[in-house]
Amino acid sequence: MNWSNIKQLIKSVIGLRGVNALKRAYNYIILQRVYRKDRIKYQKYSTVFNHNNFEKIECELTLHYHGIEKGFLHANIRPYFAKDRVISLLKILNDTKFDEHHWQRCHFQAAVANMCNYFDWHKANGYVLDYFSQEQYDQLKAHLITPLSSIKERSREEYFTRTKSSFFDFAKSRSSVREFSEALVPHDVLEDVINLANTAPSVCNRQGVSVVIVEDKDKIQQILDIQKGLAGYTSISQLAVIKSNRSYFYSTGERNQLYIDGGIYLMNLLYAFHYYGIAACTAHWGLLNDADSKMEDLLGLSPAEQVICIVSFGYPKETVRSTLSLRRKANENLTFI
Repeated sequence: MNWSNIKQLIKSVIGLRGVNALKRAYNYIILQRVYRKDRIKYQKYSTVFNHNNFEKIECELTLHYHGIEKGFLHANIRPYFAKDRVISLLKILNDTKFDEHHWQRCHFQAAVANMCNYFDWHKANGYVLDYFSQEQYDQLKAHLITPLSSIKERSREEYFTRTKSSFFDFAKSRSSVREFSEALVPHDVLEDVINLANTAPSVCNRQGVSVVIVEDKDKIQQILDIQKGLAGYTSISQLAVIKSNRSYFYSTGERNQLYIDGGIYLMNLLYAFHYYGIAACTAHWGLLNDADSKMEDLLGLSPAEQVICIVSFGYPKETVRSTLSLRRKANENLTFI
């Protein structure tokens, strides 16, 4: 007797309702098993619990130097800002196990550039750093291949010059912008943006991603208070909340597909904003369940929906400022087999 005949026999004995009950029980067991394996892998390999390999060192480098370069974006730079991050970076970068190959990598060069800029700014403005010595500065600067500014500053016209150019130039011209003018983006323009963003691919074309535009200032502030990544920026008058709906996914193997489709959509949305001359900055939603619950209550979201990311956006000021955010070259993240 083959498997097909066995299934028919079982169905004839317990009926369709019994078969569906067995399927639900089976899927529940599989779901518990795969989530357990997901948890074990994340616990073992993420930087949450240990820092024992090179990738985790690069992760820490990026977290710290990005905090420094964001500090340079403010009009009134606070002396000794990001002190703890500087001390942490010095501890990592003083490790003698790094060779020239490591120092040439993107994150190392960005970290060194931001550290040198930090030292130079304080020295130029008459501030003495008792936690970052001249000797440490000289040692770091010796590894810097090309001097790099921590921020990029352009006119609004220059920033959007390549929005109608080839995709090669267009993609390279976009960066995260955190300061906006008082002018609101009209709703008809936002509809054009979303229509363009909706060309993003999704699994089986299910298109389970949607967007909420928040313009209520009180709600925007409450969202920013929950997320905490855009503290200090007061010119945010419009916010996009990108969310995926779990109801569009039907198998245990698709348990993470809502994040994949959401990420693809997010990138397309950022390109759509840029195409229409709108500046934007993503603020990640790597938060815990209580943050999701607060967002559900605040925006009236269904429990089936998962916030993927929030995006502050608007027309930029006359001068557009963004962080260095150095990108990898292909030799760092491409493998041929």
